[in-house]
Amino acid sequence: MMKRLSAALAAFAILTAPAAYGQADSYPSKAIHVICNFPPGNGSDIAVRFFSQQLSEAIGKPVVVENKVGAFGLVGARAVAEAKPDGYTIFITGVSTVISGARYLYKEVPYDPDKAFQPVTTLFKVPFVLTVDPKKPFRTVDDLTRYLRSGEAKHSYGTAANPGTISAEMYLSRINLKPERVHYRDAKQAQTEMLSGFLDFVFFDAGSTTAQAAEGRIRPLAVTSAERMPAMPDVPTMAESGFPGYEMILTWGVVVPAGTPQPIVAKLGAVFNQIVAQPKTQDFIKQMGAVPYPGNAQKMADAITAETAKWADYVRLADIKPQ
Repeated sequence: MMKRLSAALAAFAILTAPAAYGQADSYPSKAIHVICNFPPGNGSDIAVRFFSQQLSEAIGKPVVVENKVGAFGLVGARAVAEAKPDGYTIFITGVSTVISGARYLYKEVPYDPDKAFQPVTTLFKVPFVLTVDPKKPFRTVDDLTRYLRSGEAKHSYGTAANPGTISAEMYLSRINLKPERVHYRDAKQAQTEMLSGFLDFVFFDAGSTTAQAAEGRIRPLAVTSAERMPAMPDVPTMAESGFPGYEMILTWGVVVPAGTPQPIVAKLGAVFNQIVAQPKTQDFIKQMGAVPYPGNAQKMADAITAETAKWADYVRLADIKPQ
């Protein structure tokens, strides 16, 4: 029985493989839709639109960005999970919250994070930056730590996103302190409060930090990547600042609905890797405070697996309650 079943499956593969490759040869033959689970004008939306424009230029077909916002990004992710797996709906996103961390961050996830998506490729990595008010005397992480330990005032930090909260708690767990955590709707509000003297520090994503740090509006003390950022070469890492092994970095990449034919996945991955290699893309990524991270389907799958393994500990450390 098993031999007959294996023979039947092999015959089916032989019959269907040419069709799949033929489909890839003619792909794409119409507009591709890119789902963005962030609102228009958001920094992440700008990144999605940049890569979508480059994809359109590379394939010679329209690429339409659809902002599907809501439920902490789950609305957009669900739209991709439920789309037809034909290569005409793709998802450019960070893997952390709606894929790797979804099961830990949300009470109900309207798709299976393990099975809903087919990885295509990685694009770039985004670290976070420990920042303070430039009017304060802190020049290093050690300066900030001594101040927090001094007990001279009631201490607090701000956060507008789970990865920023986790970055802060990774730091605080090392120095064994628990200042008040203040939540904000967005990074802009948190920055306003920090510069008004109400917060001692905030961990912002690099995209929210690079330009303002260059202009002196905020002071970066350290980055959460294992290596220094090209956009901030003079800013040390947290590891260099006395916290060995400290790393918090988010991987961005491309996924499509599960079941998308492998030849199409490979074709998309090759195109996106060509895009990442272009000088204008390298410049764009650097301006975002990110680091280019080209790859393939396996590299994206590995990134998802690695981050999934970390998120249970992240949520426990930061005491994040599922939404």
